[in-house]
Amino acid sequence: SSGMYVRLGFAVAVEVDPDILLIDEVLGVGDISFQRKCIQRIKDFRTKGKTMLIVSHDLGTIQSMSDRILLLHEGTIMGIGEPDKIVSQYQAFSIRKDSSGLEREWGTGQAMITKVEFMDGTGNVTTNFIWGQPLKARIHYKTQARIDDPVFGFSIADSKGRRVYGNNTQIEKFRIPQIQGEGCITLGIDRLTMARGTYLFSFSIHSSDHKINYHRLDNYFPIAVECESNFEGSYMPCRWVME
Repeated sequence: SSGMYVRLGFAVAVEVDPDILLIDEVLGVGDISFQRKCIQRIKDFRTKGKTMLIVSHDLGTIQSMSDRILLLHEGTIMGIGEPDKIVSQYQAFSIRKDSSGLEREWGTGQAMITKVEFMDGTGNVTTNFIWGQPLKARIHYKTQARIDDPVFGFSIADSKGRRVYGNNTQIEKFRIPQIQGEGCITLGIDRLTMARGTYLFSFSIHSSDHKINYHRLDNYFPIAVECESNFEGSYMPCRWVME
């Protein structure tokens, strides 16, 4: 079978003890015992300082075995870098790709979000941020006619599509009397508290009574957050006391 050929090829390759080892989806064949042996041989190979190029869709293995990951889509390099960052980018990309058949943009069109720019604390336009640092988003819009009392909102979802936060100008009691023509409004987040990973921003413009959705872009804008600490969700300072 083709699986047996792959297993035989891997066994021969590691016995030769090459300086560079190319592994193409070998962990997807064989039983659990064979996969464990493969992983152990790969670990031994790494301790010898050898070079490996692993091709796989197994995110767990790739993340634990790699120093750097290259993300390819239809022959185009989508990203290259540290495992956690690129795996999160792949997960976010998969969400956007899988939801391509869903309605991710809708509204009456009376007002339209035409562009969104993310900036760090120094004003540089970027989509890569550091935990604990500020984020700004400049939301450009245009309207067909004057709109009274509009509400601008946003939400943030993690790489699995789960919403982690949402807010709008109405909640913050920031009243906008009217908008007309082209303009820009800036969202400021003083301190990012999310865990390391890729997140998807949604932006919307709707009426103050929530009955008219002028324009919404759902899970449309990805950003990456880097953090030295390992935690899940959002960071909340806490302390421990032994009694």
